[in-house]
Formats: sequence, C-alpha cells, structure tokens
Amino acid sequence: MIKNLIKEDFKRIEINSELSEIVNIMKNEEEALAVFEDGNFVGILSINDFMERIYPTNTKIKTLVKKNIPKFEIEELDFIKICKTFLENKFKAIPIFSGDELKGLIYEKDLVKNSLKFLKKSGKNTKELVEPPITITQEETVGRARNLMKKEMISRLPVIDEDGKIIGIVESKDFLKIINLKEGPGPGEIIGNQIKEDEFLVTSIMEKQFSSIEEPLTWENIIENMKKNNKSYVLILKNNKPVGIITSKDILEIIASTEKKEGIYVQITGFEHIENVFDREKIDSMIEDFIQKIGKIYKNIEYMFIHIKTSQDTGGDKLYLIRARILTPAGLYVSKSTEWNAIASMNETLDRLERQIIKDHQKSKDLSKTQNN
Repeated sequence: MIKNLIKEDFKRIEINSELSEIVNIMKNEEEALAVFEDGNFVGILSINDFMERIYPTNTKIKTLVKKNIPKFEIEELDFIKICKTFLENKFKAIPIFSGDELKGLIYEKDLVKNSLKFLKKSGKNTKELVEPPITITQEETVGRARNLMKKEMISRLPVIDEDGKIIGIVESKDFLKIINLKEGPGPGEIIGNQIKEDEFLVTSIMEKQFSSIEEPLTWENIIENMKKNNKSYVLILKNNKPVGIITSKDILEIIASTEKKEGIYVQITGFEHIENVFDREKIDSMIEDFIQKIGKIYKNIEYMFIHIKTSQDTGGDKLYLIRARILTPAGLYVSKSTEWNAIASMNETLDRLERQIIKDHQKSKDLSKTQNN
C-alpha cells in the first residue's frame, strides 16, 4: 500500500532559485519541494522552514534547504518507520530511491490520510487525544500570529471572533501571502529587508475554508475529513467554537507508539540541538526520573513525546523551546516551556506535567471517595 503513496510528479526547484520564484507554488498547498543542483537531488524545502522569521524575496533557496535527508529504498518501505522519520524531522516530504535514482516523494499529508488501518489497530480513543487549540482573535496582527505559533510550537492557529466562534485559520504557508512581489510600495512590501507584519491584521492572511468536525469523533470521520479538505489537521467544533484539534503530528505519534517496545514508548526529537554532553546526560536522567514518578501513579502509560527546538538572538545565545505530551490512562497531558538554558526548560516542562497529573489524580481519588461514602 505504501508504494502507492509515492508521488512521481513532484515539484522540482534549483538550489540557486530565489524565494520569489517559489512563493506561489507553496501558497497553493505544495508543502514541500525537492531541491536539485546540476540534476542531482540535494534536499527538501518544507513550508514550515519559513516560520522562524521573515525572509526577503531574494533569499537563495540554498540557505533554507534541508540536506542530509534520510533516504528510503523503494523495496524497503515501512509505514511505521516513515512515520517516525517525519516526527524526528521538520520536513514535509521524504525522498524514495531505487539505488541512486530518485523515484518520487512521500508527503507527510498523504501518509496521514492513509493511516486509518494503523489508527484503528492502535486502540487509542480519539476523545482522550484531543488537545484544546491555541487560538487568536481577529483583532490581532500577522506578527502576533507568527510569534504565538513559534512560542507554542504549532503549525496552525484558529482565528476567532469576539464571541469565540471560528472565522478562519492561519497555517505556516499563509505567511507567504504577506509578501508582495510587485514593484513599488504596497501591502507587505519589503522595506530594508523587513516586512512590517504588525501593520496587518491576521484576517488578511487567514484561510476562510478549514477542516472541521463535530461529534462523533471517530477515526473514520477524522481521516475522511482530512481527505475531503486536503488538510493535515481537523478542528473539533462545538456550537461553531473550536474546542479541540487533531493534527498530523498527533496521528504520527500514535502510529509510532504502536511499535513494540518494552516499557513506556519515549521519543525525543530535536535532541541534537543540545550540544553539551553534560546537559544531554542530565536531561536523560530527568526524563527517566519523571517517568518513574508518573509510573507510580499510572501503571499503563501509553507513550511520551518530547520536541526540542531552539532559536538564537543577535548575540548568539540559544533559546530552548521544549514541548512534551504524555498519554496516561486518565488522558493526554501537554506541557511546554521556553528558557535560555536547556536543563531549566526541560525541568519546567516536566514539572508542569507532573503537577497537572498529580492534581487530576488527586481530584479523581477525592471524587471516588465522595461517591463511595
């Protein structure tokens, strides 16, 4: 089945192309492009590569392309392994080879839309995996939306009105809309290599058509909705208000966790951003201690995923953004933290998770006592 997902007519661009040449391609739902140099495959350019900051339209693609992409042989494709590869990296497509010949790309979105068999096999309940969405109001600016998505480590942001009702959504690709490629001054014009995003409302770039669903939340309905709308997420609505979201990353995590392993399935992405060996060892120890503590509360923890990102200020200091998700018998818990020190950020992330879990567990115990009296 997975061979049928290989897209042979994928978009190709040259490594010396400029951003201005590919903006319209990526605006139109093309989440990833294959980059070539002198006819040879070099790497992948993904839409989320434009989230970190504003890039001038004359930016060379070679400064953005992700190289050293894992290469899969067409005869050795494994659905779960590819899911894990997408989780471990930021790109949106994976190259498939036959020897030295590039046969095509498998896109993350296509993989997720064909994952129903694995989701049903996982036995996971859709309701306990739904995470409340981070939202933004229609009065906020494009700049605020970009900063919020970077801070929260998310790829999409529902836009709501004054009553909390959904009116649109902003995805990573929508930030390309603010770039005006025409000559002369105008909305989004680059002035001194800087687009003034804070001068434009988020409604100027949001998509008014979005993927959404209400009850019942079955895997069949979720995947069907993704296929119908050609999206990699589904918003959960109640009375036209966003109350939850399931994304491609959530689905990839579920499938990756079905790989048979002893104990709790733990995966850390972005660990390479922590260069200090002592810090890496300390963080490993912190995660192990955390799992042991939570394991005393819940015996059957399903999985834990930790995502690490960094950004740098002008002085070269690194800001560590860490996001953790753990699925327990009581449901999904999510925590995040941003600190200038990797250990401090991990400590705060795990501490917040622990406090949430202990608080809810105590509430459950108290409720059980009340019911039994």
